Amino acid sequence: MKTLGLMALLTHHHPRRAGKIEGKIEQTIKKIKKGFSVEETADMLEKPIDTIQRIYDIAASMEPDYDIEKIYKELQKFPASIC
Repeated sequence: MKTLGLMALLTHHHPRRAGKIEGKIEQTIKKIKKGFSVEETADMLEKPIDTIQRIYDIAASMEPDYDIEKIYKELQKFPASIC
């Protein structure tokens, strides 16, 4: 039997949490497109800077075609950085 990672387990049993995380990713992408800094975005979204920095880092590799699902999957690899 395959064991699920923490985030996979959480999102499997709590799809609403997954939706909230994807919503924060989407909001962060909007801030990136508007040119806001990590610190400004973290302040606006009331999230820790390290969480927003992780999203910025992942999104930078996809610029300009940001993919919320791919960013979310990448974040799942590091559950401590999830919103």
